[in-house]
Amino acid sequence: MLLSTARQFGDELEFLASSLNYAVSLEDLMVLSEINTDILVDIETIQSFFVREPLEIKVVEAPEVNLDENPWLAFRDCTWRKIFDIGWMISEYGDVYDIGKGCIKRQAFIDGDMRVIMNEGDLTSAKRVAPLVTRAFGITSGDRSGNYIIEHIDGDRRNLSCTNLRWIPCPKDRPTDMQYLVEDICRRLVEFNGKTEEVLKMYENSRPVVTRNMIQEIRNKTKHSAISDKFFVYQNGSFFPREHMKKVENVGLKIGEYFLVTGDLNMSLKLIKDKVNNDMQLMKDENEILIKDYQRTHKKCFAEDIREYLVDNFGVKLPLDYIQEIMNDDESTIAQSMKGVV
Repeated sequence: MLLSTARQFGDELEFLASSLNYAVSLEDLMVLSEINTDILVDIETIQSFFVREPLEIKVVEAPEVNLDENPWLAFRDCTWRKIFDIGWMISEYGDVYDIGKGCIKRQAFIDGDMRVIMNEGDLTSAKRVAPLVTRAFGITSGDRSGNYIIEHIDGDRRNLSCTNLRWIPCPKDRPTDMQYLVEDICRRLVEFNGKTEEVLKMYENSRPVVTRNMIQEIRNKTKHSAISDKFFVYQNGSFFPREHMKKVENVGLKIGEYFLVTGDLNMSLKLIKDKVNNDMQLMKDENEILIKDYQRTHKKCFAEDIREYLVDNFGVKLPLDYIQEIMNDDESTIAQSMKGVV
């Protein structure tokens, strides 16, 4: 390639690179333009045609936020949208600012949803916040039949972030408002590590009314244990969130000891399943719980049956003689406790 041609190509490429704020190396140009290296006698001179100093980048500071004009930003600096027919601003996280009154609207957990209290003492007129967020941030269902509901993707109905909301077809087994409430109390118990008084503060103006006794009954498993079992274990006055129970050994709780203290076979089986799913080795008493439970529900069974059951349901493969040994031991503490299971 002639030097003049190479220079012309270099000028054009240089202009493009400059507009992108990028310095082009000589090596790149040699590849792109197939420059004959024999003519590159004066490398520095030729490179001056191709490479210019990087453009100086000017940093422009963002203008200061005028809180007089946007007072809601003092509460949370994020994206806000205006709901014109109500005169409210709503944030991407579900905060509601009343422009006329100049204040953040209070919210309460009412009938299974977070709602904005319109008038103090009147919960009947409270507005659901989730639909306001979907409306303000353009989250649509694509269906106008009314058979769609708003789903909270992470399951937490207090998480009103626009990234956590979506429309889904209404399921046939949709939870009741009471189920939503119990689940929310369970989440708050996990959040505050089982502290009743801290949880109670979250339910001012709630409906149904949440009492201290109600929270304690859920925490202590005397009511709604089928729901609370998904969230936490309560053993001998100690509170163990389920998210931590996935690594049972790390919180100092042996599943065999847990079963002996509580007699809770269903939760023990769930904890064993969690342990297996986390690739953790089962201890002898945990294997014993699985084997004795199978014996309990199958009056006539053989070691081969139990081994097949453990492989299919728990992914655990045990030697036949080991299984038989546990089957024959009716004097162990696990075996004795299993007799009391209904």
